[in-house]
Amino acid sequence: QILLTRSNMISFTARIALRNGRRALPNSLSALPPRRTYKGGAGDGVAKESMSEAMKLKSVKADQEIRERHTRMPDASGEEDANGVRRKRLIYRAKQRGWLEVDVLLGTWAHNNVGSLSASALDEFEALVNEETIEIYNLLTLRTGIPEHLDNETVRSIQKWCESHPLGRADPEKYKEVKGEAGLT
Repeated sequence: QILLTRSNMISFTARIALRNGRRALPNSLSALPPRRTYKGGAGDGVAKESMSEAMKLKSVKADQEIRERHTRMPDASGEEDANGVRRKRLIYRAKQRGWLEVDVLLGTWAHNNVGSLSASALDEFEALVNEETIEIYNLLTLRTGIPEHLDNETVRSIQKWCESHPLGRADPEKYKEVKGEAGLT
């Protein structure tokens, strides 16, 4: 079927009229509804604001407060506070490497152990976290040896944990046992 609009209908009926030798349009077109046109009087064409100025100001202030809270770091005036902030940053960096395997292995170890590390062990762990993710992955999975600048007790303990932990290179039976104990079967 062809959808006939008023303009199509006029040209269609005009062609029929010309073919039949007539020039006048048939009376059936006078029964068509009038064409809708813009009559004006709807204002100056400016859209109404969806929000009042007060609501906009309130939402902008709320947005600024949220952004400030999100980016603000705790006050690190005391030694304990500074180490607390540092520990949180290191845990975050260990969990957010970008590779799922490294995020899970290093992030889990950091979550469980960074809180109990001494200041020198934190330095050793931070040196590891500062490495490239591929280097950390190869180090954790024992694909490469420990480089000289990272050869310390903290890195060796992380490697040992990864080797024995079900998330690392533990044997499948041990993994099955841990899953069963955790109710994940």
